[in-house]
Amino acid sequence: MDYYAALMRYARNPDDLTVLAVAGVLAAVVDEGGTERLPIPGLDAEETHWLLARWFPDAESSLGLYFGAPAADSQPGPSYDDIDLVTLLKTYANPVAGTTTEIQCISHALACACAGKKHLWQELRLSSRGELSALLEYWFPALAEKNVHGMKWKKFLYKELCRSEALNVCRASSCGECAEYSSCFGPE
Repeated sequence: MDYYAALMRYARNPDDLTVLAVAGVLAAVVDEGGTERLPIPGLDAEETHWLLARWFPDAESSLGLYFGAPAADSQPGPSYDDIDLVTLLKTYANPVAGTTTEIQCISHALACACAGKKHLWQELRLSSRGELSALLEYWFPALAEKNVHGMKWKKFLYKELCRSEALNVCRASSCGECAEYSSCFGPE
């Protein structure tokens, strides 16, 4: 089953970038791990039910997405990087963009997508990097404003995470001098 298409049939607002991104994360995780496990590490069953009801009313029962509370040893939790990334995102969250619960869900969904191997906008199944930029500018405007040189978003988020932890993992003193410049700033 194409869970992304199925979720989008139940989307409250199928043109909303938040809805598109959340559907992308949910579908990717369900496609990979099935519907027996909670799809987004860091969100519990109650938050997952709320997320589905908020952005995809009626999808949970119609699609058989019954996320229970599986045994603790079978449910992967968020990694330290995920937890730190969620904390970073929530620190920069725009309080008027949505409720505390919405910010919690969006932050965990983005952290989950950052763990993927593709560009962040692709992991979220958005159509372009520009859509990802608009999503981040809406939910986390002060953080998005810091990406003044247009670094790829996943790289930027981890660089900001390192900066907040006072870590320097870059090989050069500035991005312009780095041999890996094209992997951070090149076309996607």
